[in-house]
Amino acid sequence: MKPENELTHKRANHQKPNFERLYGVLFIFLMGLIILNSSIFNVKAVYIRGNQTLSTADILRNTNLNLSRNIFQIDCNQLRQIIMHNPKIAAAKVFYQFPDKIVIRIRERRPLCLLLFADNLLIIGEDAVVIDLKDENEPIKLPVITGIDLNKIEIGEAIKDQHFNAALAILRLADENLRIILSEIDIKNYVMYIDLPNSHHTLKVELGNAAQLEEKISKDLRSILSRTAPDELSTIDLRIPSFPTVIKNTAQQ
Repeated sequence: MKPENELTHKRANHQKPNFERLYGVLFIFLMGLIILNSSIFNVKAVYIRGNQTLSTADILRNTNLNLSRNIFQIDCNQLRQIIMHNPKIAAAKVFYQFPDKIVIRIRERRPLCLLLFADNLLIIGEDAVVIDLKDENEPIKLPVITGIDLNKIEIGEAIKDQHFNAALAILRLADENLRIILSEIDIKNYVMYIDLPNSHHTLKVELGNAAQLEEKISKDLRSILSRTAPDELSTIDLRIPSFPTVIKNTAQQ
């Protein structure tokens, strides 16, 4: 039988590691409290990157970001989600810059066209999201899509409609030069209207339907416009892509 003092010694050695582990946990916990309450890590600045038209106030609206809070008390993911509620923002990333800064990188949603809806013009992004209602005094010149029959449209939501998707396909096939002079897409009748610069003349382009849009726009229309001055044209009929028809403007003859 082992002596009692030897058993007591072994029992003490067995309990010692548990005590050290507990001490370590308490130490880490206390250090965490010190860090969380240290003024060194209080947010002193918020940097916005990537914004072109949006102001800092526009981006931080509704975030209730308190610059006196500790950096570790700010949930970057939650802050990002609030920022993404702004329909003018397509993407956002929020991260810490130690010891006292928050960096927000955004990508603004690029307007692609206007949509006529209930006698109002809505600004639509490249991803079909409704960005905003166009202000009458806002100097923005974009092609207008007409002929869309929708019951309800929400700002910040993407439009899901096959006819509208066809209109977007037309815009994406148009090059930058064509987009500048393209004034309207009547998607109900599949007709494009081109307002020529420095002229009161409007060129009508008949597409017929949504079939073979790439051939009609990227090939036929581009070829015709490159061969003939647009102000000499009255109508371009692309309803049959294999046999495009050109009607000259008699006023130019």
